[in-house]
Amino acid sequence: PSPLQRQLRSTVYAISALAGGLGVVFLLLGWLVAGLSFLEAFVFFIGLFVANVPEGLLPTVTLALAMGVQLMAKRHALVKSLPSVETLGCTTVICCDKTGTLTQNLMMATEVAVDGKTVSVSGLGYRPEGEFILEGNSLSLEAISRWTTLRRLLECAFVCNNARLEKAGADYRVIGDPTEGALACLAEKAGMRGTHQRLHLNPFESIRKRMSVIVKTDRESTATGYVKGAPLETLECCDRILIADSIRALTEEDRRQIAAQNDSMANRGLRVLAFAYRDGAELDGSRHSANDIERRLIFLGLIALSDPIRPEVPEAIHACHTAGIRVIMITGDYALTAASIGQQIGLGQGLPLKAFTGAEISEMDDERLRGILEKGEIIFARVAPEHKLRIVSLLKTMGEIVAVTGDGVNDAPALKKADIGIAMGLRGSDVAKEAAHMILTDDNFSSIVAAIEEGRAIFDNIKRFAAYVLNSNPQEMYPYIFWVLFPGLPLAMTVMGVLAVDVGTDLIPAMGLGTEPPEEGIMERPPRRRDEKILSLNFILRSYFVQGSILAFSCYATYYYMGWVLGTWKPGLSLSAMPPSPAGLKFHEASPAYLQSLTAYFFPTVTAQIANVLCKRSWKASLFAKEFLNPHHRRETLEAIAKWHPLGHAQAQISFFKPLGARLARFLDRHYVLFNFVSNPLIDLGILFELLLSYLFFYSPLSRIYYFAPVPWHVYLFAFHATFLLLAFEEIKKYYRRKGHSLEFLG
Repeated sequence: PSPLQRQLRSTVYAISALAGGLGVVFLLLGWLVAGLSFLEAFVFFIGLFVANVPEGLLPTVTLALAMGVQLMAKRHALVKSLPSVETLGCTTVICCDKTGTLTQNLMMATEVAVDGKTVSVSGLGYRPEGEFILEGNSLSLEAISRWTTLRRLLECAFVCNNARLEKAGADYRVIGDPTEGALACLAEKAGMRGTHQRLHLNPFESIRKRMSVIVKTDRESTATGYVKGAPLETLECCDRILIADSIRALTEEDRRQIAAQNDSMANRGLRVLAFAYRDGAELDGSRHSANDIERRLIFLGLIALSDPIRPEVPEAIHACHTAGIRVIMITGDYALTAASIGQQIGLGQGLPLKAFTGAEISEMDDERLRGILEKGEIIFARVAPEHKLRIVSLLKTMGEIVAVTGDGVNDAPALKKADIGIAMGLRGSDVAKEAAHMILTDDNFSSIVAAIEEGRAIFDNIKRFAAYVLNSNPQEMYPYIFWVLFPGLPLAMTVMGVLAVDVGTDLIPAMGLGTEPPEEGIMERPPRRRDEKILSLNFILRSYFVQGSILAFSCYATYYYMGWVLGTWKPGLSLSAMPPSPAGLKFHEASPAYLQSLTAYFFPTVTAQIANVLCKRSWKASLFAKEFLNPHHRRETLEAIAKWHPLGHAQAQISFFKPLGARLARFLDRHYVLFNFVSNPLIDLGILFELLLSYLFFYSPLSRIYYFAPVPWHVYLFAFHATFLLLAFEEIKKYYRRKGHSLEFLG
């Protein structure tokens, strides 16, 4: 089960215990102390039980999760299961790939190291147009073809390749892997064309980190083996080198120079591949396995590829740090390349980054690896899928909520093991997508951060809903408590009145809180603890005795104002000097004055909850400030309004109607207070609904069912003091919160 599912289960148990316990207490008090019959006392038990059960919790949670899924889809994150939406909100660690997630996966070959020289390559994207530049001079195609080692290296890049370029309009696209597409593009820039017959392929594997092919070209009578792969792993298989048109033994000094050149390129964030070959005369035609081909190779050179960082990633990494989320890079690339990219995007927050290879992970026991995982942000390079799974498993045993990205078939176990497995939608395999909980449609790291923000908002919205419905419970319970404890005091609220609030006036506004967008500053808070409860004892007490008491006070104030209007009560008289409850609580026999007093007690619940639902939308931002709404949501909503037209798409081109939406958007942008009030349509609809429902309770045949009666207009007006009282309380509280005082005890 997800963290939310566990929390909801404990919440249901807590609510059941609270509602059942209070109900039984009042059942016994009413039956044994107040002199009610068991049936009448049981009716009160039902009323109090209903009063303490948030009937809208299930639809609100479902609505909040469904709205979260919809909002995440707009931000390029497709969630496969509703509970996963909220799990993102408590993520503490993100284990992500480098290529395509932190970078653009737009590979371009920019340097070629061959014969001890470095050739720069110009060009943009996958368009096979560009120059080869050596020491500031452009190389002609003829010069490239005469340079034996360079020509052979480019031929290896072209032949040991499964990708191809395809013209798409004025541009080119890669069919296959982007890295191989960049190599094909490089070869075509040098004029490499022609056909070849592939006799055998040993595909790339993450363990040996090489790919090899055996081909026969039109120009050669025998087959040739070509190999490309990670520089150090490929260099291990070489014993000779082609340099200055001749082949000689590969010395230790050669190996040191090649390794140094590889490190120099990797330190600049370039992805480096090595290329080698083996003459056909040395190949045994009957054996084509990787072990047979990839040995006694002739080293050709290195090609460095750039993969630009996604421009939005540094900001997203900073947002993670602000939100208390660690980012761990797990990549198959060379450690220096990964470390360079990590520094460029802001991993480690300015501190030196530590990088560990898959080989080093294999040599560590769990205790040592756990110690490394506890220390900030780390890079794991040259890792195999089993290393990734082991890292994820250890992080979970450490109590972390782990999100993991992956795209390959071998990533599936780690994706399945993680709290949130995130597959890449553009380059991910079907197996990875099936194992994941979420799919990124743009393969972008910043989309993960946006999804985490939405996940946090969902938990906040569920807590807002719970606080809102709990705030109305005290004014439902106090009349029963006082009626039992103080004989002669009229019962100010009936069971039907309780039902009118809980499944009537409160329901839609409370559900509107489930659709609130993330509040500004939500990503400046640390992740919530795994054991943080939706309903804790402190939370319930704050809801009951802070806002709940203000609401109950307003109900009684209006109740006694009605008594003053009726002439039955005035200051100085006993509080029981109100229209009496009917004998035996037979409400169908109640006097009109008593029914009016029930109306006067009920209506402030509605007026106070109007202010309550509006104020619950933010923790510290003022309802009257421009900062009340999240800037992203504000901008998105205004843009949608600007495109709106009243007659639908069919009439979109009518010039009279086209500017209406734009004018409305500009008007709301200027009058931001009004925009704050109307920016959540479901809450606005809920407020209108509860006012309409109140009218029907008082002036329609429903009044005979719910035991209400109309009151003078000034009593309704007086009841609106609850709106201003609660609004003033919340605004003062938020003012001090903006000054740095949390005031948690005030709800």
